[in-house]
Amino acid sequence: MAKLFAYVVMASLCCSAPALAQDVPGLTVTPSSATVLLGDSRRFRAVNRYGRPASFVRWDTSSSDAQDFGDGSDIEVEFQEVGDYTVHAYSHEGSGSATVHVVNYRALPYGATKWIVDSFAGCRTKQLTPAIPAPGSTNAVFMLDQCTQGNVVRALTSDGLENWRTWISEKEVDRQHLDSYEPKALLVKSVCDSIKTEMSRDEVSKLAMAAKVELPESERVKDAWTFEEGKSECRVTFRDGKVTKKRSSETSFPSTYGPSISCEYSRYNQEIFTRRNSLL
Repeated sequence: MAKLFAYVVMASLCCSAPALAQDVPGLTVTPSSATVLLGDSRRFRAVNRYGRPASFVRWDTSSSDAQDFGDGSDIEVEFQEVGDYTVHAYSHEGSGSATVHVVNYRALPYGATKWIVDSFAGCRTKQLTPAIPAPGSTNAVFMLDQCTQGNVVRALTSDGLENWRTWISEKEVDRQHLDSYEPKALLVKSVCDSIKTEMSRDEVSKLAMAAKVELPESERVKDAWTFEEGKSECRVTFRDGKVTKKRSSETSFPSTYGPSISCEYSRYNQEIFTRRNSLL
């Protein structure tokens, strides 16, 4: 009974209420909202309509008191004053934003929500399941939403960053194995690993499309293409229509947070800290 209670509390804290149905946005910022202690920082990720890190993202904030660091799909934001802020992301796929409430420690309410990931319009969250730790995986929570167009499974990190999502047309979902819905393209080697010298532009383009890594039309005419894949950036150079060189490099910040999937603040004993094994 205690485990069931902890699960229900977890679901009520991290999920938003359903809204009217409409198309899934081309770009979404995760988490959707966050509460941050003054002096702390918060990570955000822009994802495309497939739930994968978006390409060619530009960021800004609503105030000079919120400084963003990094580029690409993931950034980290530091806040210099208490107050309410908005973090904006823009790309060729669309735009999105997240709201942030920054407070002093003494003003932090008991059991304050650390972060929230909103359900899509027309969806209702039916289940939140802690992920079983896997080597090399940052999946901490699986979020199952029931929508007018079907079901969707979303994988979130302990910071509320979305790793992937899978839409499911069938009514019955295997709720005991939500990890099995991870896109198969993510279980194989990256696009950059698959690209070989002497490949044609068309062959590279097909690899990118199969992995749902997008490249704007304006970039396709250039002699150097840049793909963003999660925390890595792959730069491919062409000469006479053939690949001559490729280079992969890290683009985002490493996680500075622990493995807990709790959505509440745990510092200073201000709330009951729900660990992963208490929910299993």
